[in-house]
Amino acid sequence: MAASGVPGGGRSAAAPGGPGPGQHGAGWIDVHAHLVPPSFDRAWHSAPPSRRDGMPGLPKWSLDTALADMDRTGVRAAAVSVPSPGVNFGDPRGAADLARRINSESAGIVAGSGGRLGLLACLPLTDADAALAEIAETADLPEVHGYVLFTNHDGRYPGDPAFRPVLAELARRNATVLLHPTSAPAVEVPGVRRPPSALLEFPFDTTRAVIDLVLSGSLAEFPGIRWIVPHAGATLGVLADRVDALAAAMLPGRRTDVLGALRSLYYDLSGPVLPRQLETLLRIADPLRLLYGTDLPFFPRDLVYRWHDELARTELLDGRQRRAATRETAAFLFPRLGAA
Repeated sequence: MAASGVPGGGRSAAAPGGPGPGQHGAGWIDVHAHLVPPSFDRAWHSAPPSRRDGMPGLPKWSLDTALADMDRTGVRAAAVSVPSPGVNFGDPRGAADLARRINSESAGIVAGSGGRLGLLACLPLTDADAALAEIAETADLPEVHGYVLFTNHDGRYPGDPAFRPVLAELARRNATVLLHPTSAPAVEVPGVRRPPSALLEFPFDTTRAVIDLVLSGSLAEFPGIRWIVPHAGATLGVLADRVDALAAAMLPGRRTDVLGALRSLYYDLSGPVLPRQLETLLRIADPLRLLYGTDLPFFPRDLVYRWHDELARTELLDGRQRRAATRETAAFLFPRLGAA
């Protein structure tokens, strides 16, 4: 294994894109897919609309449909998690119990997938003690391959001191963590009344959360966590130079290598990353730390199939980088999924 923590070394010259799905895409690993267990479904429908993260409804989900989608795109295995807002439906006292039910139900679903799914368990992060208890409860389950944390928890971002015990425990276990976007509290978009959060706020909140991890020192303090940043880094590729330059000027005495920190992260390629966003991401990311993601069932299937084909053919990645992005790096982070 290379010193960079990914299979292989640096970037080589671009080569023509590879073939599409089906017989040409078989063996891919999806690190960003979702499941909707019964407890999450009930909690979402029982919550007031303000707690539903701007979603007009939940898509129907079943294990059979998920496996059929995987077959359609040549995905051999997938890491699945509950969608936003996780267990944060406005009831902090009930979040621990909800997390326990969701993780238990999800583990049962994963156990019935024939080894094709692995669970990223959710945590009641607003209660650090309860989150630590849930890590202890789930860490050794064969169905659990890592964790999902959300970009903010009632306005507190992952670098908040209250979350340090949880990050320390995840680092001690060398956990792989998908950082998943959720709505920022009380954000109004000029000229648009209550747009879907996924349209603008999800990528902006992802950027806020990652920069918070960097500037708070949490990323450096807990290097054992392997963070996956979703949606091709959101707006990080555009804003990285600004943050790097201005942080040094506006935070005197704090020496933070912002660009180096961003290069240490993993990035999934879920969503419409071509033709523009992937090129921008490659200016700040290690091309061997990219990962395939679909975000199914929350993106329309026809778009997911098209984006899969585009990624299989893009000339922005050479053959080695494409193999890393579609399978090898995920197999490093999730060895049991790789073994599938």
